[in-house]
Amino acid sequence: MPKLAFALTTLLLLSCATLSPVSGVFFPDATSPATSTDLPSITPTPFIERDIAAIGTDGNLYLTDISGNAIPITSGAQADHRFYQYPSWSPDGSRLAYHSTGVGGDSLMVYNPEQGTYSEIFRSSTESVVYHYWSPDNRHIAFLSAGPGEFIRTLWWGEEGQPAEILSTGWPYYWAFSPDGGQVLAHRYGGPPWGQVAILDPHLDNPEFEPLVLSPAYFQAPTFLPSGAEFVAAGMDFEGRTTIMRINAEDFEDRRVIYKGYGEIAFGLSYEGRFLALIDNRQLPGDALSGPIALVDMDTNETIWVRQELNAIAFFWAPSANRLAIFSVPDVEDDMQSYKSPHRARLAENVGLTLTVLHLGENNPRPVTTQFLPSLAFLEVLRNFDQYQHSAELWAPDSESMLLSGQPLGGDLGVWQFDVNGLVSPSYIFNGVLAFWAP
Repeated sequence: MPKLAFALTTLLLLSCATLSPVSGVFFPDATSPATSTDLPSITPTPFIERDIAAIGTDGNLYLTDISGNAIPITSGAQADHRFYQYPSWSPDGSRLAYHSTGVGGDSLMVYNPEQGTYSEIFRSSTESVVYHYWSPDNRHIAFLSAGPGEFIRTLWWGEEGQPAEILSTGWPYYWAFSPDGGQVLAHRYGGPPWGQVAILDPHLDNPEFEPLVLSPAYFQAPTFLPSGAEFVAAGMDFEGRTTIMRINAEDFEDRRVIYKGYGEIAFGLSYEGRFLALIDNRQLPGDALSGPIALVDMDTNETIWVRQELNAIAFFWAPSANRLAIFSVPDVEDDMQSYKSPHRARLAENVGLTLTVLHLGENNPRPVTTQFLPSLAFLEVLRNFDQYQHSAELWAPDSESMLLSGQPLGGDLGVWQFDVNGLVSPSYIFNGVLAFWAP
């Protein structure tokens, strides 16, 4: 069977997958807001028109514009044996959340660029924050933590100035907010036979996880339709095929099949909800996701476009909803001895990602770049793209360019801007490993 190119597969497996297992749960010793001594030592810098949040190669967090005029949000990452991860903008672009990890524990921080102020949502010496996701209400943040021990994730509900509260536990764990932020659509425990899907009310004390009657299937992140009246999840049919369904969010009884696949499937809706893109994974469950990509018209529930030859690993919809960025890798025949070799990571120098963009209405995606070597932080996002698409924006607000973090062929490691129309050469923006646009 064709496999992913050795080196990129290795990176996908070796990268610290944000939502993959590393450890279990020990509840933290402190979840209340931190004192000022725990806040970054840098003097807050008043907001200037910089709408890209980036993690520098020095481990600090920066705000920058497309010309690379960066200002630091944190300082002393290397000297303090601390590093910062995953900057995430609130939906209105007014605040920036990020993880702080190092000696003394982990914390989830929020920075207000306009006021130049910091606040802390969560702090623990035993739990590590692994992912966070802003609620559409711009106030609350749901986040996952992991502690030493068993393979468990804890889902928390946090707000500035308030102690964080536990919503649920499980591993792996994926979720999506309803459009109004009033519900959390959760998927935990992975595929068969333990996978569960439920809707939680995060505003309740100790909300109960009541699984839907849904045969577990191999998929990761569910999603709500923009109306909030329906959501998309996957189950297993009697033939053992992974079945994507749109399900009524009120009674869960009205279920319409929109796609049937053969393995693990990852999917995501365009911004206005008209189209659903999906990758039908042809690898074994648990392997790095890759396979053909397809589009479903949500008005008719019919598949309208398929590219069998594209070995896609991730995709991201443009804000304009009429463009789809597709990341793919070449198929390479390999033998299992080569694949399992401990030295296969060295081959990473010889393979990279291909980025193409499908303009809706056209049949063939347009090439943007090839042989792009992503940073490990960027690979982590791509590996769990169906979850990160809810909380991370690679596309520029005008849908004309994208941010890629890594090293293009013949270029330097850093954050790059790529014009998706191929009219402008890629431009180097910043010496960083991960970057996202503000909404």
